[in-house]
Amino acid sequence: MAHVPERMTSKARAAYEIYRDLGPSRTLREAARLMGKSESSLRQWSARYNWVGLTEEHDHGELKEALGKRELVRERATQRLVDMMDDAVTVLHDVMTDDRQLPILDRQGEQLRGPAPAEGEPGPLLYRPLVKASTRAMCAEKILGIAGLVPVRRTEVVDRTGEQLDAAANVIRAMTPAQRAQLLDILDTDDESSD
Repeated sequence: MAHVPERMTSKARAAYEIYRDLGPSRTLREAARLMGKSESSLRQWSARYNWVGLTEEHDHGELKEALGKRELVRERATQRLVDMMDDAVTVLHDVMTDDRQLPILDRQGEQLRGPAPAEGEPGPLLYRPLVKASTRAMCAEKILGIAGLVPVRRTEVVDRTGEQLDAAANVIRAMTPAQRAQLLDILDTDDESSD
């Protein structure tokens, strides 16, 4: 904020503050009208105390402060996104590696059995994965996309053999939490350099 010289009289200072607070479209005529003073009096004070220089300094300070606030908001938003990506990777990884099984039931609610291994023995109880292979593959691809290892693209179905899932899962399993954090730092740096 501009420092108003001490030598400015209190009347001149009051007029200057009204003039300054009119903003970038300020005029001596408008300030004079608001104060009920003559424009010529304000013109004399403006020349004597360099109001144009003082208001330019004031406006520059205001602009600098506004830009600083904007940069701070941008930095906080970027950090929130990075934090959310780390959380998203964790959630996606948990879904992808969830190996829980659900029993396969018949219409009466009884668990189905597979073919009997030998005559007279009951077959093994049948289960299905809680998380479908296509969902696991999607999670793996999203994690790889966040890490910048593969382009993020829409994938509807994984191939029936599960090779895509296995390949992506192996890469993800090999990543340590520290490597994940490092990848997120690299992504954050890339975002900053592209600005």
